[in-house]
Amino acid sequence: MGADDVVVTYTYVKETPVPFTVTVNYIDVATRRAIANPYSAEIALDGRYDVSAQDKIAITDYGYVRTEGATSGVAEANVVINVYYRRNVVINPPVVVIDEEEVPLGNDEITILDEDVPLGNLPQSGSVVGETSSMWRLGVLAFACGAALLGLSRKKDEDTEK
Repeated sequence: MGADDVVVTYTYVKETPVPFTVTVNYIDVATRRAIANPYSAEIALDGRYDVSAQDKIAITDYGYVRTEGATSGVAEANVVINVYYRRNVVINPPVVVIDEEEVPLGNDEITILDEDVPLGNLPQSGSVVGETSSMWRLGVLAFACGAALLGLSRKKDEDTEK
């Protein structure tokens, strides 16, 4: 070795990368409580992850609302994704069972005993309503005109008294 020769020694220490995790939480939007077990997975050494299949999963009695966080990408730290659901409202009307003896079957003829109930030829639906409606409008119009004329005549009387 000559005077210009330099010996360089390199020491290589392989660092074991700290694995990142991606966690998907399933949360009730109203109560902010977990409604299913979270999904958790270790992220690959290159940092790429894709948990799209864990987004919007079906949860009994709940409907999907929204997702906060990217379901795929490249991680530089642990990733937390929150998927929000709203509880479905189910209205169950009460079941009422009526025995046949309590239900009138309509086979009997109905007799009206009240003498004040008209049983003759009654007007058909709408036949009187149209005439009444027009008469009512005419009456309101006549009243309004009369009130206006009365107001004008009083004002004229006041002006002449001055």
